[in-house]
Formats: sequence, structure tokens, C-alpha cells
Amino acid sequence: MQMLRPHLIVAALAFTMLACAPSPQANKRGLLAADDSRDLILVSVDTLRASRLPFYSQTLHSAPRLELAGSVDESFSMAWLASQGVVYDSAFTTAGKTLPSLASFFTGLAPIEHGAVSNMTRLQADTYVSKLKLAGFKSHARVANRSLHKFCGLAEGFDTYAVRAKQRESELGDDLLSAAHDDIASSKRVMLWAHFMAPHQPYEPLPEYRSQLSLPAEIVAGNEQLQAAHRSPQTEQHHFGAYRDLYDAEIATSNQYVQNFLSKLDAQYRAANRGGLLDNAVVVFFSDHGEELADRNGYFLHAKSLYSSVVQVPLIIIDKKSGRKGHVTDLVDLSQTMKMLLEGDEFTSDFVVSAWHNDFFAIRDNRYTLVHNPQQNALGPLEPPEDVAYFYSAVELYDRQNDPFELNNIAAQHPQIVARLGEQLYQWYNSKSLATSDPSSYLDEQTLAELGYTEDPNSEHGLDSLGPWSAEKYDNNH
Repeated sequence: MQMLRPHLIVAALAFTMLACAPSPQANKRGLLAADDSRDLILVSVDTLRASRLPFYSQTLHSAPRLELAGSVDESFSMAWLASQGVVYDSAFTTAGKTLPSLASFFTGLAPIEHGAVSNMTRLQADTYVSKLKLAGFKSHARVANRSLHKFCGLAEGFDTYAVRAKQRESELGDDLLSAAHDDIASSKRVMLWAHFMAPHQPYEPLPEYRSQLSLPAEIVAGNEQLQAAHRSPQTEQHHFGAYRDLYDAEIATSNQYVQNFLSKLDAQYRAANRGGLLDNAVVVFFSDHGEELADRNGYFLHAKSLYSSVVQVPLIIIDKKSGRKGHVTDLVDLSQTMKMLLEGDEFTSDFVVSAWHNDFFAIRDNRYTLVHNPQQNALGPLEPPEDVAYFYSAVELYDRQNDPFELNNIAAQHPQIVARLGEQLYQWYNSKSLATSDPSSYLDEQTLAELGYTEDPNSEHGLDSLGPWSAEKYDNNH
């Protein structure tokens, strides 16, 4: 075989680096590198709004009345995790819904590419779990959201995968530990994923946290009450503070679940004479999306919103080997997390795009957010309660440096910034290969009925709209 000359080898390596596509041989940092034998532990909490956590700096509403994330002195509490790793202050996800967001996390693709644009559609792309399987990992998942059922596409590649509905959420951690026990005891490489449901609505915290709020027993924050807040915000506004308190108590509930799971996992490693959890694994803590909490329109939920309260998510990565701790303020795309972890790629982004199906878009750079309703649909995203509009202007611009919750639309004052971000969004969209909107990618009626859905996914907006405006249309509308 002909030997490559040294200068050609250097050129080839330089080309690989410039192409941003490191091969396993070139990679020196990721978990798939030949010299790395650590495990990967993923802990996600559904509907967890970053700005309600004490290690994120700002909150729009009154400060929480409870200690939501535990103490930094309590091992494996959320606060302790933040003290042990890197907290990403500007991490954004691709969508304000569970399956679209998590499918992006596990594929690195936008929802319009992987096809799971709704909780009622199937993922149409391979996930990083398959890569882990080829690398010899044993992968186990336990999830508490029924949208992540075995038909959704995320279960592919896992050795075990099961849903433990919110009513059985307290069992989720122990169930996952049981599934992983033999693999950890025999020092097999594992990837574990625990997805907790609290604080997703209905806001029903554990009694020990609700009791700290001293709320009357008749005050509840179920789907009926939260949807009524959206329908009649002025008449329901006197309940908003109590509903937010109950949401916060749900965060405290999820902190207990997370802390119990990770503490027991740490003990499991130690029982196998392998040292502690952080000696053996990279731990990632994150959320699929946040919650509006009536920032606008009396809307407490998440699926209709592309604003920062929903698509900005908590993200903590604890990598004891790297020794990195503290806060990173650079813009981060949550969907690129797995690629960074496994392949050692750079993690910061020039911009992040979030979308509802193929109809509503938001693009963010390090300072500004452009929200775009290209069809000028006055009803907004078709999500419960569907009889209430959630209005987006055709073009909205926000300066997150001065307006982190994106409440003051400054598009009219900054047409050049609107045009720049609009062009980036248009170019991004046209660089994507859209997944098909073939009805075969939707769940069948029987499966939907088993999961408790009554809506027909074919009635939702799919992937058939025209996408964002071109630069010319921005010019014409300004």
C-alpha cells in the first residue's frame, strides 16, 4: 500500500477540522473516543422553566416561596448539580413540545427534518442511541410522559425502554436502576435516560411541598383551571399567583425525584467497587421545554409559545474529567448536545431556530430574537385550548439583553436587524431536507385512543406550508 507523505497527512487533518466533521480517529474529547470508557447519564425534567431555578439569574414573576432546587450542600440536588458542572445560561430548544424537542436532542435535527413535529407523530430519523449501541453501550430509559410511548420512535436502540405515567413517577428512578444494575455491576458501559414528568400540568405537587404554600384545599391547577385562565385572563387573574406557586412546588417535587435517583445510582456504582457516579460518568441535566406561566394572554402552558419562557431550557453538564465548572453565557442549541458529548464537537451556536410545525418560527442570535408568523395566521398554533387565539405578529423582534422575557416588540425600530435575522432564517430553512408529511408517519387511531388523545393529527398543521419569508418579502413589508 502506498504511504501518505507527512504534508498530505497534515492537510487531510486540517481539512477534517475545517469541515467540522471529526471522525472517531480524529476525535480526542468525546465519549466515543478510544481512550474514554465513561458512561452517559441523562436526566431530563419535563416543562422545567429555566428562569424559576435559583442558578439562573432572572425571574419575571415573584420569587419562589419554596426552595425549589434543594441546597448546594445536598448531593445530587439540582442546586448541587449546578455547583458541580457547567451551567449553560442561553440554551434553547427546537420546539415547545416534548416529542419534537427530545427527538431533536437525540437526533441533532430540527423537527421539520426528523418528522416528529407533534406529540402525535413518529420520529423518522435515526438517533444517537444507535451509535452508542454500536460502540458497545447498554442503553436503558424510563420516561414519565406518555407522549414518549414506545411507538414514538425514540425507543429504537434502547435495550430497555418503558413509560411510567405521572401517577407512577415516584417508581421511575428505582425501575431504571433495576434495569441497569447488572450492567453497572459488571462494568459494562451504559447510557441511562430518566425523564421525569413533574412539573408538567396539572400542577399537583407532593403533599409535603403543597403544604408549605398554605393554599386553601379548593385551589387546584388542573387542565380545566389553566385553560380557563387562557380563555378569561382578566376574571381568572386573582388565581395566577397560586397557580405559579403550585408550579414551583412541582419543581421541588421533581428535585426530590432527581436527587433520589442520582443518589441511589451513585450508591450502585460504589457497591460495584467502581467509585462514585461522577468518577464513572458524564451527567447531563436538562429540560425539553419550559412553561409560559401567563407571561402573555393568560397562557400558562407551553405548546403554543416560541418565546424564551418556553424554549429557553436549563442545561447542566457535569464532566469531572474535564474539571469545568461555572456558567457559560454563549448561545447553545440543545439539539447539538449529544453530538458534542459523543464526538467532541464545539458546542456554541451563531443562531438557534425554534418552530411550531412548519408555520411559526423563532430565530435567536446572541442578543436578538426574531419571531415570525409567515402566513399571518391570526389564531396562532393549534394547541389546547384550541378555541383561544394565541396571536403572533407577522414579524416580532426582541432585544434579550434588555428584555430577556421577550415582551417588548421592537421590530419597527430596527428593520435592518429584522432583515438580517429574517435572511438567516430563510437560508437555514432552505438548507434543510424536510421530512415527509405522509400520514403513515402519524399514529393510528387505535394507538391515539390508547394514549388518551382525541384529536386527529391530520387536522393539525403539518409540513405543507411555505416556510419563512424571503428577504424580498421583508423589504416589501417594511
